[in-house]
Amino acid sequence: MGQEKPKDGKEVDVGGVGRSLSRKTRKTSMPGGLQIKELGAVVKRRLSSFGLGNVEIGFSTNPDEIERLNENRGQKEVLKELGGIDAMLEKLCVSGEAGIPHDMVNTRARQNMFGSNIYKEKPPKSLWSLITEQFEDQVLQLLMFAALISTVLGVAVEEQRHEGAYVDGIAIWVAVVCVSMVGAVNNYQKEKQFRNINQQRDAIDVTVLRSGKEMTVPSYQIVVGDIMLVDTGDKLVADGLLVLGNDLIIDESSLTGESEPMMKDRVKEPFVWTGTQVSEGSGKFLVTAVGERSEWGKTMAMIVGENEETPLQEKLGELAILIGKIGTVVAAACFIVLVASHFSKNSGFGISDINHILEFFIFAITIIVVAVPEGLPLAVTISLAYSMMKMMKDNNFVRVLEACETMGGATAICSDKTGTLTENRMTVIKCWLAGVLHEEVPKGDTIDPMLKDILADGISINSKAHLLLKEDQETIQFIGNRTECALLMMLRNWGTEYKPIRKTADVAKLFQFTSERKMSSVVIKKASGKLVLYSKGAAEILLRKSVSILGANNEILPLDDEQRKKFEDLIDGLASNGLRTLCLCYRNVNESEDLELVERDLILAGIVGIKDPLRRETADAVAKCKAAGITVRMVTGDNLKTAKHIGEECGIFFGDGICLEGQDFRAMSEEELIPMLPKLQVLARSSPSDKLILVRLLKKQGEVVAVTGDGTNDAPALKESNVGLSMGKTGTEVAKEASDIVILDDNFSSIVKSVLWGRSIFRNIRKFLVFQVTINLVALALSFVAVISQKGMPLTVLQLLWVNLIMDSMAALALATEQPTQDLLLDKPHGRDEPLVSDTMTVHIVVQGMYQLAVLLFILFALQEMHDVAPQYKLPLKCKLPMSDVMTTAGYTQYTNFCAGQEEWNQQCLELNTNFLQYIQSPCKIDEPDKEVLKVPEYTVTKSVFDHQKDEYDKEHGKVERQLYSFLFNTFIFMQVFNEINARKIANEYNIFEGFFDSPIFACVLVFTIVIQVIIMETVIADFFELRSLCLEEWIGSIAIGIASLPIGFLTKFVMRTIEGNKKKAKVQPI
Repeated sequence: MGQEKPKDGKEVDVGGVGRSLSRKTRKTSMPGGLQIKELGAVVKRRLSSFGLGNVEIGFSTNPDEIERLNENRGQKEVLKELGGIDAMLEKLCVSGEAGIPHDMVNTRARQNMFGSNIYKEKPPKSLWSLITEQFEDQVLQLLMFAALISTVLGVAVEEQRHEGAYVDGIAIWVAVVCVSMVGAVNNYQKEKQFRNINQQRDAIDVTVLRSGKEMTVPSYQIVVGDIMLVDTGDKLVADGLLVLGNDLIIDESSLTGESEPMMKDRVKEPFVWTGTQVSEGSGKFLVTAVGERSEWGKTMAMIVGENEETPLQEKLGELAILIGKIGTVVAAACFIVLVASHFSKNSGFGISDINHILEFFIFAITIIVVAVPEGLPLAVTISLAYSMMKMMKDNNFVRVLEACETMGGATAICSDKTGTLTENRMTVIKCWLAGVLHEEVPKGDTIDPMLKDILADGISINSKAHLLLKEDQETIQFIGNRTECALLMMLRNWGTEYKPIRKTADVAKLFQFTSERKMSSVVIKKASGKLVLYSKGAAEILLRKSVSILGANNEILPLDDEQRKKFEDLIDGLASNGLRTLCLCYRNVNESEDLELVERDLILAGIVGIKDPLRRETADAVAKCKAAGITVRMVTGDNLKTAKHIGEECGIFFGDGICLEGQDFRAMSEEELIPMLPKLQVLARSSPSDKLILVRLLKKQGEVVAVTGDGTNDAPALKESNVGLSMGKTGTEVAKEASDIVILDDNFSSIVKSVLWGRSIFRNIRKFLVFQVTINLVALALSFVAVISQKGMPLTVLQLLWVNLIMDSMAALALATEQPTQDLLLDKPHGRDEPLVSDTMTVHIVVQGMYQLAVLLFILFALQEMHDVAPQYKLPLKCKLPMSDVMTTAGYTQYTNFCAGQEEWNQQCLELNTNFLQYIQSPCKIDEPDKEVLKVPEYTVTKSVFDHQKDEYDKEHGKVERQLYSFLFNTFIFMQVFNEINARKIANEYNIFEGFFDSPIFACVLVFTIVIQVIIMETVIADFFELRSLCLEEWIGSIAIGIASLPIGFLTKFVMRTIEGNKKKAKVQPI
């Protein structure tokens, strides 16, 4: 127990029956006399790899020969041709008893020769490929096409180039690249996190024999030549040949499709395969193929799968499509109105008209880009990836992404007792030994030597658990079944070491423990040649199989009905105090007996009561589940009284709750069970099939069911449940493979944390929905109203793209990573059919949306008329020159002057003069006259004056309008910033700043958004966004209007809470 710990694995004590089988004291030699020290002495190949220098390993086989053996697994002739299993051990320089040497040189050389135990994965996408994927979006492609035309025209046409029209096109390109880069980086980080999680999921610890010691190593460190030890429930991670087996039955359905498990035998059926699972028995095998050279690896190489979307992602995708369709309709309407309005004001068609139409088209496409809320699926992705990382720290290893969401809606949890609700560190408290009841476990020197030998042999050999002394030489670590560990500790306290007994035992027959049998037995052959059976298991079951008892004087006494009743009462008494009761029995076996039928006519030698203390945090965790509206049911193999006691202690069994035994549960019909399901709290003496039936019944009633399990036989229930929770410490690989989440510390409180994180994901997505739907609807409504009212485009293309960047990336990152709060456990489960947008959310969206839209429309339509409040937005007069000045400048004040020197045309000229004056509609507008008027010289002069005045007016008008729209844009952004803070609390909580500083990502995103907005408004970048710098009053106004979102949100919550309170009062009013 004090042996040195191997460098690359944890030392596991040698001697377990299930691991090392019927091990006797033997030399550590290979077949053919090759000693373990001589490994590598026969040099046939020199390898230099991994910087290890010259490595000499004596392999007398090669990968091609091994491949031939594996490819012809159904033909044992190939194995025979190669010399059989013993020859393969020698060819691979392996000792069947000691394994390979445990050193890096040996393992690296084997990896170099025969490959590593890793599989080809779908190659990760590069950042560049993810960026190009972003450009595959059809809406973005339309936008880029329009930007390209705008840029080309702006450069190619002299007039457009002079006016700098190409700047808009370039700016749109920059914005598109920025949006795509942010999306690509987010996807890159997401894929990186999921790859790391998948690698952790696929890496399992396995037991191997190296340098004569059993040790656990990660599956990816397994090499060809390893001697791998397997037990019931283990998953095989390499192909191999059976060296030694004990009733080894393997389920190969995952590889062959055959539903019937295969009995493995060294002679008849020696081949074992990666990906299969041990159904029964135990054994050890020689690893012959790993990784991509194994049968499983060859299959996996042909399978490259994409991650499927989770249900929540699908729902949000559908919602995004719906909002996108609304945006498309609005965009089309805006485009049509803008084009129609332009042509109603201008006649003819020129280059400038192409630019205008292109501008309108880009605006319409941008509305679609903004309307399509790509941020919704992104928010789910970020939230899931972030939550999975955090859940790992809370001892929840998520294997299936969907489970994160589903756990938040769980309405029922069916939990095991041992190790989940209790500490799984058992101690023998009371015992009956050979006719004497002990209130405390007696000391070893007070026990009869014959009795001690019987108990020591039965406990040591008929168990697979181990005790390890940690480095401090004081703390003992339990490995394996905790009940067996408690019995081994009892022996240790008596001064008896189990290892020598177990190691030297000659096992003739081993009966594995199963949940159905609830007992295990072993037949050993004594040195004298006598066969003895030792059995241990559930007290009431072994009591029924017993016919005699071992008395105080080592005499065998018959077990009559009176005595049997006393023992039944004793067992009930121990169980009523929460003790797990086991019977320890034995009997001599005649050589003529069929060893398959020897578990009968037992002699009862002892009964032990084992205490498994309740975890400190269990009662509180169960109480939290109750408050959260989750019903916790305990499903245990303990007897009824023990189960009731533990159930009451942790708060699961209370009030008028029902506690059933498995046999009664199975005997009842579905019609009988369904009415009692709401009150069923404890299921005792249950089997895995009972758990499966219970899960199916609960699901039929519309419950969202989470189930815990650790055994191989729990796999069907784990698969059937909405969320399967396997145990990280005690769970078999089959159970883990069937589960969605692995509870790494086997602790029920960790299950409650998974509920908390699941609810947090759902709540965070709802927060983002409130924020994004509000901003989408406001942007669409503002654009539509402005266009149909001839106000043009108050938010330009680049401004809308910046808003889109805030929505899709920044807000998703901020709100999707909010930390969960304990108040989430006070809510009722959201269930499977609850809509994403609740009534409360709808009210907040409508109120904030109406406020924002009202403010923006006020700025757009009314602020220009309030000259005293906002003189900077006052539009210029139609023309600064009066009509008389225009006429004088044009060179005519009298009709006669207009026609001087043209007597022959006098009459006609007067008519023309009159007609010309009719064309002067206003000081800033002149209609195009007919051809005759165009001949008049004064017209050309007059037209130039009008054109000059129009240019001056347009510049002044554009300057004022740009200032107004800059204020509108800045106000719009700050309303979103503060509404983002509002969105942190969507369940009518008053304090929206609670936990604000617990979410550093949220705070950083807010600061980043504000800093970038200031840069956009106050630097040279403003010209690209068609913005003007704001004065101090405008900045204060924008921020104040944004802050006003907070009291409006508070008032909304106050009104809603008041209404809800009145409704509750009305319900309790007496009639």
